Amino acid sequence: MKNFNWNEFKKGEIVVYCDTKEKAINFLSECNLNNIKWADGERIIPTQCFIDDFEEYKNGICYRFVNDFYSYGLAHDEIDYYKNHDCYKTIEWEIENKIDYDREYNILEIKEFPEETEFIDNMGYKVKFENGCMKVWSNGTLKWGKCKITKNWLGSKFKLVKKDKKVEFIEAIKAFTKGKTIKVQYKNIIEIYEPEEFNGEYILTDGDTLSPENILHGEWYIKED
Repeated sequence: MKNFNWNEFKKGEIVVYCDTKEKAINFLSECNLNNIKWADGERIIPTQCFIDDFEEYKNGICYRFVNDFYSYGLAHDEIDYYKNHDCYKTIEWEIENKIDYDREYNILEIKEFPEETEFIDNMGYKVKFENGCMKVWSNGTLKWGKCKITKNWLGSKFKLVKKDKKVEFIEAIKAFTKGKTIKVQYKNIIEIYEPEEFNGEYILTDGDTLSPENILHGEWYIKED
């Protein structure tokens, strides 16, 4: 969930409410990325821990980070418990919307996207809008060229072009631990890191290393599925 303050959550004054199993699993996955464990020290396994809890808590489930003399880590309880304790701020967890690369758009719809967003039409032409003008990519000149919006364009369907997401190093590593392939570009050299699953966690493939130069100076990307 965007803009969720994990530092505030770890102070123990925020309760996260999940009204579906899907949201609970998503939240617990994010907890893993933020190095949060259960209050008893056990590692969180999102897909295994909460089916039974949802059978018990019919109205959803709440999570709070316990940070006191006795415990340190994640705990859970039903929503009614926290309704009777108004000293906590309750936030309803939302899953971030994923980009739908299979959806088809018409030309009026693609104009509503941020400029420079690239699309490919049903004839294989790559297009974008820049400064209010439609541009088409030429494989001959390897440049973008302006074009008029004709009847053919008005009847075309467009899909978003998949682009690897450029991120900071720490975000790339978080995505890697979630099973995403990442890559780094430094001095015109591109290295790709594909995660290998081992004992329920994702690790570097044998032979892969992260050099200090790539970490400090490289441009990091998360590969789109």
